[in-house]
Amino acid sequence: MALHNQVFGTKDSVLINALLSDQLKYGHSGGNIEDRQTMVHKASTSPTIYQNVNNQLLNIHFWGNTAMVRLELTATSIDNGVATPLHLGILQVWGKQKGQWYLLERQAVKIAPKKPLA
Repeated sequence: MALHNQVFGTKDSVLINALLSDQLKYGHSGGNIEDRQTMVHKASTSPTIYQNVNNQLLNIHFWGNTAMVRLELTATSIDNGVATPLHLGILQVWGKQKGQWYLLERQAVKIAPKKPLA
């Protein structure tokens, strides 16, 4: 959750960088995949404002020094005054090295709005 607080909140590049592996692959719901340097730059300089950010932890699975984390994120993104709802499913893979957890991989997918039952 600390990563999302930085990316969707403070956008502090130093704090974001401290959470990431040098080999990071950061996948967006639109299909773009970024390396660490690109991800940090875009996250910290993006003019997008995020409101009503809510992370729901779905599960965490540990395997040795690796953790797989599934989250559901809802928020509203504001770009040039235009509000867009976000509803994403996110898978993160974290690795522990020298007592510190680092994000190795992240992939987001769009979750379609639920249709009412007929």
